[in-house]
Amino acid sequence: MPDLPNNRPATTPTTASNQTGEQPPAPVATSAPASPPAGVSRWAILFGATSVILLVALVVSGTRVTARNATIAQDKNRSDQYAADTTRLQSQLDEAKAASVTLQTKVDAAQSESAQLKLQVDAGKTDSAGLQTQLDQTRVLANGYQAKMESATVTSIRHQGEVEVAQAQSTVMQAQLTEAKTDTARLKTQLDASRADSDALQVKLDKAESEVTQLKKAPAKS
Repeated sequence: MPDLPNNRPATTPTTASNQTGEQPPAPVATSAPASPPAGVSRWAILFGATSVILLVALVVSGTRVTARNATIAQDKNRSDQYAADTTRLQSQLDEAKAASVTLQTKVDAAQSESAQLKLQVDAGKTDSAGLQTQLDQTRVLANGYQAKMESATVTSIRHQGEVEVAQAQSTVMQAQLTEAKTDTARLKTQLDASRADSDALQVKLDKAESEVTQLKKAPAKS
């Protein structure tokens, strides 16, 4: 605490003239501090100094509080921004997961369809092989009937007396040959249709396998 000035008036030495009633000489100016105004106590001065100190402390404290509030507001804004970014990224992640699940479902469906088409192609190939075997057997029978007919014709020439029998046999064999040729043509038509179906199924299988390959490559691009 600063030293307070002394309120007591400075005393000056009395001279002999004061005792004789003469006027005292003018006081000599000294470097002593000026006395406070009359009626101002040291408690008032102390209160004023304390008030100034408290005012300065309040101003400094208010400045610090304002700065702290500004920092808190900035931190709050950053926290809100981080929360918004987190929510947006979580939403994008959920959408990506949903798209991945959908894509996986499409891949599974395409693979299932591809497997079914492959089974159909294999079945078609098996049917084609069976029809080819039947066609070969029919051709063998047709060739056998042709040989029999030729043999019957030769026999009819050699045995003129057995012409009618031979002609009847030839007619029967001709009918059998015609029937065999008809069966051969029908089986050949069925074989061609089976081959066409097999080719169509093969094209579908190739397309399905290509789609499966493209769908498997899609997640790596995204």
